[in-house]
Amino acid sequence: MNALLTDENVSAAFLALGCLTLIFSAVGIFRHSASTEGPTLKVLAAEYRTVLLCFAALFLTLLFIGLSAWWSTPADGSFRRSILQGMTGSLAEDLAFFSLLGFIIVLVQRRENDLNRNLDDKIELLFSAKKLRSGEAAFLRNEVRKISADCQTLSVDIDVIEEDVVNGLIRIDVSRSWLVANYLASESAEYGWKLRISAEDAGGRTPAIFVFPSYTTVMSKNPGGGWQRAADDELLHSGGEVQEHGSLHSEETKLEIAPGQGREFRTRFQGWQPLFMRHAGPPPGAQGPVVPEPDTYRLKMDRHWDEIELSVRNSLKRPIRTTISGSGSRMLEVESGERKMQAYKSENLKADSHVYVSFVLL
Repeated sequence: MNALLTDENVSAAFLALGCLTLIFSAVGIFRHSASTEGPTLKVLAAEYRTVLLCFAALFLTLLFIGLSAWWSTPADGSFRRSILQGMTGSLAEDLAFFSLLGFIIVLVQRRENDLNRNLDDKIELLFSAKKLRSGEAAFLRNEVRKISADCQTLSVDIDVIEEDVVNGLIRIDVSRSWLVANYLASESAEYGWKLRISAEDAGGRTPAIFVFPSYTTVMSKNPGGGWQRAADDELLHSGGEVQEHGSLHSEETKLEIAPGQGREFRTRFQGWQPLFMRHAGPPPGAQGPVVPEPDTYRLKMDRHWDEIELSVRNSLKRPIRTTISGSGSRMLEVESGERKMQAYKSENLKADSHVYVSFVLL
């Protein structure tokens, strides 16, 4: 028994155990990869033939150099001990440095490869529960392009230009400008533009709302990272008049936004806005004077917005108080002739959120 447990036999056993671990690990990893739709041996041999030939050439070179070193070892020297010590030190160095560095490089390359995939490849990866047919892939591609328009900034400028104290109305001039860019780096996005304006109680005034023409302009990034015009204005809608309790609805216009570009949209209207909610009578059970509830001009955000800002100008001859509420609330007084720049500002507004603006004459 003691004769079997010599240093040489123990060393040989550990060496054999290490070689078996390497061989069985390689086989197990390959079988696991093949069972999870990874590359088969035939695919590996076809796609990585050059790499495999390089490994074979390096192995043969190592074999010949090892044989040369073994034959040149002095009779009283131990070639096996020196080669095992060298392999141990080299493997420890590789594990300590090159494995960690190699893993970081793999992660970075995988991230870059994922970013550089085309849209079809990303759709295949995302909808991986089924092998997509050509018609399904085309449908999903179009759907992704429809939701890839990034609503970045919205600027709203409200100017109170006239008052009707008898009917409890004010006339406001509302200008809106917003920028929509493309989420996709290599494909065009599709943005559906449409105009929806409804008129409320206007005290019999006609028209209740006058709508100015709406335009869009193609924008591109400048060297400083900002946006600049890249084309002339394009008319989207010629505008028109909206009668009391009426509405103006335009057909949806589908616009392409190329990679790296955006579109600026501009709309404007003037209309009569009630100061207070209209009620047929006091609510049931109400006692004492009824405090009127302020009416509001409402902005609905159909999609997510990175940032919106709202400015208020008072062109009346008396001060006004305005309350703006959405993700937060702000109340401020605006003197005659004064303009409050960025009276309200909000970021990261979720889809289907609202911003409400009410006015009180002082």
